[in-house]
Amino acid sequence: MKEATILLVLISIFKKDFIMKRLCSFVLAMIIILSGPLSYAGSGVKLLSVEIGARPSGMGGAFTAVSNDPYSGAYNPASPCGIGPLAASVGYNSYWENIRLENVYASFEKKSITYSAGVNFAVVDDIQGRGNTATSTYYPFDAHDISFKTGLSMKLDKNIAVGFMAGWIFEKIESYRGSAFNIDIGLLAQLTSKLNIGLAGMNLGPKMQIREEKYQLPYAFRAGAVYKLTKFLPVLDFVIQDDDFHAHL
Repeated sequence: MKEATILLVLISIFKKDFIMKRLCSFVLAMIIILSGPLSYAGSGVKLLSVEIGARPSGMGGAFTAVSNDPYSGAYNPASPCGIGPLAASVGYNSYWENIRLENVYASFEKKSITYSAGVNFAVVDDIQGRGNTATSTYYPFDAHDISFKTGLSMKLDKNIAVGFMAGWIFEKIESYRGSAFNIDIGLLAQLTSKLNIGLAGMNLGPKMQIREEKYQLPYAFRAGAVYKLTKFLPVLDFVIQDDDFHAHL
C-alpha cells in the first residue's frame, strides 16, 4: 500500500514537472519572439489597430484575458480555447462618411483543439488626391487594409492554454500595394475559478514595403487579467502598441 502511494506521488510530480517544462518552453519562445528586433519606424495599416467587436470595444479593448468569445482570438490567440462546437460574430462600423471597418471571426472546438479564423477589412473612400504640379486637378482615390488570420489553441493542462495564429496583411493606397506575413502568439492561465490572466504578442512579423518605404506592422504586446463576477466583469489590460504604453480598464 505504501509503495503504491509513493508511486502515485512520483507520477504526480513527474506530470507536473512535464507540464511546467512545456509551459516554460512556451514562455521562453514568447520572450524570444517578443523581444526580437521590432524597430519602430512608423506603423502602417493603422486602420487595423482599431479595437474590433462591440463587446471588446465597449470594454475599452481590455480583452486579453477574456475567454470563450468569438472576438477573443483578435486579442489573444489562446483565449478561444474551449469555446465549444461553433461561435462566430460579424461586425460593421462606419465612421464619418467615408471610413468603414468590417470583420468576421469564428472558432470551433474539435478533439480538444480549438480552431479560429478571422478577417478584418478597413477602407477609406473618396480621398482627395492631386498631381505633382500646382495646376493639377484633384482626383479621388481609396485606401484599403485587409487582414486574414487562422490558427489554433489548446490546453497544456486544465488551467493553462496556449494559442498561435498566422496571418497575411495587405494594404492598397491608390495604385500602390504592399503585404506582409505576421503571427500572433498567446497564453491564457486560469489562476482560480474566477481569475484569468493572459499574455499575447500580436501582428509580429517583417516590415511591409509600399513603393520605397518600409513600415512596421501595427504590433501589440498585451498583458491582462479578468475577475469573473456574476453580473460584473472587472478587467485590466496593459498594452504596448507602436512603442506607446496604454492601460485599459
